[in-house]
Amino acid sequence: MQTRAWALSPDRVRALTVLDPWWNVPWSVQWQRSYYRARDHAAVDGPPDAASGFAGTAVLNGEWLYLQCTHYDALHPEQQRLLADIGVTAEAARTARPRRASMRARFETGLAHARAYAAEHGHLAVSGKGVVHEGYPLGVWLVAQRSKAHRAARPTERSRALAAVDPWWNPPWPLLWQRSFAQVRRLVQDGHALDAQRGFPSLEAELALWLSHQCAVYGSLQRDQQCLLAGIGIKAEEAGKVPMTAEEAKAAIQAAARLGGSAGLASARSFAAARGHLALPFDYVHQEYPLGRWLVAQRSKERRHLRATGAAWPPGRRLTELDPWWNPPWHFPWQRHYQQARTLWQEGRLLLPGNRDEDEDPLMVWLRRQCARHDVLHPEQQNLLADIGITASTARTVMASLTGPALGEIGLAQARSYAAEHGNLAVTDRTRHNGRPLGSWLLRQRQRAADGRIEPSRITALNALDPHWNPPWPLAWQRAYHRARAATDSNTLTRTERRWIRTQAQLWDSLHPAQQQLLARLGTTGPAAAPTQGRTTARRYPTGEGLPHARAYATLHGHLAVSIHAHQDGFSLGRWLVQQRRKARSGQLSAHTLQELTVLDPWWNPPWPFTWQRNYHQYRALAAAGGPVPEGLRRWADRQTTLWDRLHPHQQALLTTARITTAP
Repeated sequence: MQTRAWALSPDRVRALTVLDPWWNVPWSVQWQRSYYRARDHAAVDGPPDAASGFAGTAVLNGEWLYLQCTHYDALHPEQQRLLADIGVTAEAARTARPRRASMRARFETGLAHARAYAAEHGHLAVSGKGVVHEGYPLGVWLVAQRSKAHRAARPTERSRALAAVDPWWNPPWPLLWQRSFAQVRRLVQDGHALDAQRGFPSLEAELALWLSHQCAVYGSLQRDQQCLLAGIGIKAEEAGKVPMTAEEAKAAIQAAARLGGSAGLASARSFAAARGHLALPFDYVHQEYPLGRWLVAQRSKERRHLRATGAAWPPGRRLTELDPWWNPPWHFPWQRHYQQARTLWQEGRLLLPGNRDEDEDPLMVWLRRQCARHDVLHPEQQNLLADIGITASTARTVMASLTGPALGEIGLAQARSYAAEHGNLAVTDRTRHNGRPLGSWLLRQRQRAADGRIEPSRITALNALDPHWNPPWPLAWQRAYHRARAATDSNTLTRTERRWIRTQAQLWDSLHPAQQQLLARLGTTGPAAAPTQGRTTARRYPTGEGLPHARAYATLHGHLAVSIHAHQDGFSLGRWLVQQRRKARSGQLSAHTLQELTVLDPWWNPPWPFTWQRNYHQYRALAAAGGPVPEGLRRWADRQTTLWDRLHPHQQALLTTARITTAP
């Protein structure tokens, strides 16, 4: 509405102003809605008390009021006047305190309730909204503490404080198991005897059944679980005394697996015994158990643990015993394709890819890709392929057979046809032309060019069709350029395409010279060509929440090439920077934030793939420290010298500072 107000008739503007003088504010409408909520509260309960932390207000309302006080001087004068109408003046803003108590105070409150609950019940194996202690949501609070403990790289002061109350407040097995054990332990402490031979008659039926089930699966329990059971007198000898028929034992194993969290492990053992691996798709169900979904969750847990601690995930050792590559360091779809190929090899039905039609079985396409990329695969991937007969020499033989004129001429013919029709070769990987997979063929040509395994005549032929068929910048940029050029030629530019052109003008200095030449054909010659949009509000927005953390990280490391999982002082800096890059590329990032981030790291949002920037900083830091450079980074550095002429000039300058130069 704010951008269309000029199109309204004066009578309508006056009518709306009578209804609400602030119907078309120069600040955000969200701010106005929040203000009205605060005004309604003040009308009923009186002016908010800033000095006491806005006591009596709803949490979100109080936090919003405190936020206005923190940057009161930066607000629009009319915003300040509106706040003053409900009692939040400049003087009150200077005395404002946060609506919520400090995090330490909140933790101490939760810890006090945890101590009281543990003293009463003997454990902290509780969670969820249903567990309330003296009006305090203890279950929800413990869930939050466990989540923070899982994300921490090492035990924190808070997790140690909770461990002092209950060493098993955050067990590696399900809480239901721990809760049942605590109930049995309390009964034993009260004098109840555990008679395994008679099926524990002194316990309630439900607890007796649970303990019988643990005895039935005693050997599959974790060592710490066995130690806990030993503390109440249930050792391996006692566990074997529980009387059970074969049917009862089978039912006990299934029930204990469900209750104790070992159903997934039992299902994995069963599948691995039958198939010899755990490379399953997400939706795979084994014997009525969602094994695929369970394995995905286990892989996620192991990766989070590895990122946080740098050490192996203890529960993952049992899965490693079943399949050493249940969670490989490469993309998991690779492992599934490999197991499919291995199954065919074991059956004697695996055929090596040959010089045949491109539109063939997906597994054959995958095998051809492995042969093409054999030299750059992980050493363990190469070993796995060697197990099914695909060695380095086999891969070279296969690729030599694929360089004949048949496939190359077919692909080139399709490329000529497409280029004649569309004027370019900036296609996606899945593009098909005349029924043939042109996109996948061009992808393989780009991969071969990157590895130096494509014939010069093939490059010359493709360059004649489209000089930028294999650009050093992302193909997504090239496709966006061709869309903008086609719309410019036909005078049908959309808002999205205009915004893309403006964004390229703003990023002009960071673009590749060839990109600048292409944009010049659209009439874009630099930042001056981009129309600047005037401010629609007099308000100055506060500093973004991530900027202080970005400054701290850049001060410590000298750059902002962080992974998406990176945290700085508890703040998810990696995800925040990903969001800022997306905004910058779409032209939606504020000029202030863009300037601040550029000052911290001129290449925080490079025009080349971000993984390149991270590899560069990792290599440079290790080389400067004189430490050993991992094999993967050494191969990366060697590849830059090979691709030197295709790199962005700024990439070349960065590599030079890291003492990586073009080969003489």
